[in-house]
Amino acid sequence: MALANPYTADRLKVLNAFMAKSDGRDKLCATVQYACQLLSAGEPGDLKKIQGSFASARKVFRIMKPIESLVPLLTDPGTSKAPQHQQMLAKLKALLMSLYFAGDHVSWAKSAGLFNDAEKAERAQKMSMYCWMGASLCTIISELEEIGNAFNASQQAAAAAAADTAAVSSSSSKPDEVARRKAREEEAAALKAVQKRLLTLTHAVTQASLAAGLSGLVPMKPRTIGALGVAASAMNVYMLMPPLPSHAKRA
Repeated sequence: MALANPYTADRLKVLNAFMAKSDGRDKLCATVQYACQLLSAGEPGDLKKIQGSFASARKVFRIMKPIESLVPLLTDPGTSKAPQHQQMLAKLKALLMSLYFAGDHVSWAKSAGLFNDAEKAERAQKMSMYCWMGASLCTIISELEEIGNAFNASQQAAAAAAADTAAVSSSSSKPDEVARRKAREEEAAALKAVQKRLLTLTHAVTQASLAAGLSGLVPMKPRTIGALGVAASAMNVYMLMPPLPSHAKRA
């Protein structure tokens, strides 16, 4: 006999699938880490200790990340139909993310006592943040172009639907329901694509701002960094969360 009703069971399965990803656990820990920084405002105390504990706990989820980030770059067959500049942006982002994780590993190695060169660890941490910010900027540039393309597609779909409706109203023939439904579906799909791209763009802007604050490039108070971190991590959690089954959505 099942202990949970189907509604709850579907959500538990989605949560389990999310927690099965190392990225999912990493971003969930990041949300708690930055929430502690937001609440503590960087002041010493229990929240500050919890923040440090969660920051350290996240490192285990990032093992081999430098290599994983480079896989798309190293295994690219060169058959992509994307514009050349978009391909270059994707490759640059992959390289910057690999350097970000590599620098983060060096910083962690210092805190773990594997070496004692504090100056080298600080340089590696700053390089890591700069690379993270650079990768986010690549995403911003790419998404701005994609949003423009998606918006144009939605406008074209809306214009096609309007033209079809006008043609039907001025004609004595019966309306082509299949064509009208197809036009509405295309318009809805294009608008959904725009919304998804806007979320990705918002996340990239938030992430770039967070990296600028953590690197010291832009002076920020600990509470501001905490707020940006919570926002970026929460958006990451949302984007990584698997979709609910269609029957659960209807329920």
